[in-house]
Amino acid sequence: KAAMEIVGKPPEEVIKIAEKMAESGKVKEAICLLNAFLKKNPTSIYCGMVLFHIGNFYRKQGNYEEAALKYMESYKKNPQGKKAEEGLYNLSLCFSNLKRKQEQKSTLEKIIRDYPSGTFAKKASKDLGSLK
Repeated sequence: KAAMEIVGKPPEEVIKIAEKMAESGKVKEAICLLNAFLKKNPTSIYCGMVLFHIGNFYRKQGNYEEAALKYMESYKKNPQGKKAEEGLYNLSLCFSNLKRKQEQKSTLEKIIRDYPSGTFAKKASKDLGSLK
């Protein structure tokens, strides 16, 4: 069924549909929809962004392990992408919830090092300060 909803639709629209599903409490369906997109478009330049959104959905469910995996996969697909820095920051939040302090610390350091003037560098710096 999810595959039918994405036929012929641009990636941005598929993401918006998934976000609306998640907002209305259909998080599992939203994840299925985005996974269907990935399966149908494995080489799309949007894969990184789609994986980022799947990570967000898992994180909102409290499934930090799965969310962390999706954020890492998203970053690997597109380290220069629009959501790369935010994905790394969200990854650090997952590590915090999973009590994986060393991985959280190294992720925050990476944000500061790779995106010094980015949106999340200041937050990463503050989080890093409270870790020590």
